Amino acid sequence: MDLKPQLPSYYQLVSVSDVESQPNENTSIPPPVIRIFHPGYPEIYSPLLQFVAWDDGGVDYNIVYHACCIIVQCAVDNSLVFTATAHLSEPNSLSPYLSLAKEPEKPIPPPTDGILREKKYFLHLPRFPGRYPVIPNFSNWVFPHDDFPTLWKELPISPLPDDTVLPSTTGRPAVVVRDRSCRFTKSLCGTRGAHIVPKKDNDWFFANHMGQYCDPSSSPSYDDMRNMILLRADVHKMFDDKELVVVPKFDKNNTCHLVTHVLKWHQQSAEIKTLFHNRTCYGFTGVSPECLYARFAWSIFNSSTFRFFESQPEIFSIRIRDPNASPGSIRYIDRDITSSSQIPRSGLKSDAPSKSERATSNKRKRGVGHYSVSQERVMYSSDDEDSLHDGSSEGDHDSDVDRGRKRE
Repeated sequence: MDLKPQLPSYYQLVSVSDVESQPNENTSIPPPVIRIFHPGYPEIYSPLLQFVAWDDGGVDYNIVYHACCIIVQCAVDNSLVFTATAHLSEPNSLSPYLSLAKEPEKPIPPPTDGILREKKYFLHLPRFPGRYPVIPNFSNWVFPHDDFPTLWKELPISPLPDDTVLPSTTGRPAVVVRDRSCRFTKSLCGTRGAHIVPKKDNDWFFANHMGQYCDPSSSPSYDDMRNMILLRADVHKMFDDKELVVVPKFDKNNTCHLVTHVLKWHQQSAEIKTLFHNRTCYGFTGVSPECLYARFAWSIFNSSTFRFFESQPEIFSIRIRDPNASPGSIRYIDRDITSSSQIPRSGLKSDAPSKSERATSNKRKRGVGHYSVSQERVMYSSDDEDSLHDGSSEGDHDSDVDRGRKRE
């Protein structure tokens, strides 16, 4: 019989311009990073955020600015967002902003090419000088329905054609008909339906009323097609391991595209960077921009990007959701803690510790410490205008089929 040669390596598959020289796949030399610091803490503290500098020697400004607004639960100031058009308005004097100095000063404007290249920046909150509180994890973050960022609202996503005939079941069968192939690689084989807001965070999904962005002709569900895309199995795992995320970026012609952005660095990252960093996605159809933004927020809370609580035990100011708030309302509690082990659960079932987390906690026999009651204060949403090591996967690797319908 005629045998085929070995499949080509990824170095042979990508263009020469993508790989200047064949890198060592097991290199242990970390790449340069861009760090964002909290001005209210000494610089011996870990940075609030850290990004690998793989965007033309820096990191995309919009990714950093939106991530900063997420971890402090503040509205994005659209005048501080890099866009293809000139900025016509002045920033809000109370908006969060980036600067090169620890002391408050004028915000740095979005760079002309949209790339941050300095090694260190500071995130300032004029409305909350000093040690402003930080959202400690995704389950305590509240979706900004009234302040949804314009950049994400205008994502290049096509609507589902009215004449599309879908199977009678929702979930993966419907997503296969709609997407046909992996949205990152265009592969036809080995694909599965991937939830955008992760399945394990369905409590967060409903607590934040994300069902309003689902198909209005069906019951709100995290299995709704607008919260799913088709991905090849190995890419799905990287997606769920928070190694890469889908974001909007502008090309040299100032056209906005949905691309994959690699968040994590490890010894095998050379291959992931070459294949997936800044790769334009294949067309997204009938997907919720709001769910994609929530996925971005979920992905930011990983042990490589969000490292603030890795600092030596000191006092940290955090902002959490009040689990005792009345149904339908959102209330925040600001607390001072001395270690990440004191971060309370959000009250959502998806925030409950897994069996492995409980086993690790029991094995370590760590004390939980205590809160300073005098440092606790309650804030209502109307007053505020505007186990952090997460190396595990989402666990959303199934293709459950639930209720379905045929599109009229």
